[in-house]
Amino acid sequence: MAQWQKDIKPMLEHYCYDCHGADKQKSGLRLDVKAAALKGGDYHRPTIAPGDTGKSTLLHAIGGHDEE
Repeated sequence: MAQWQKDIKPMLEHYCYDCHGADKQKSGLRLDVKAAALKGGDYHRPTIAPGDTGKSTLLHAIGGHDEE
């Protein structure tokens, strides 16, 4: 949990919440609620794949592997 609070959540708040937070969910993707983030958006499922980083579209996007 400390890793999430210290490293992950601040990054999502800074880079993602404007388009994927409580007020706006571009492409149906909401990242400020764990259950919604795990569900994914309209085009990518799952967005987060616990234990399988290769299937996590969120990590591909953040890591610069997603051309969009």
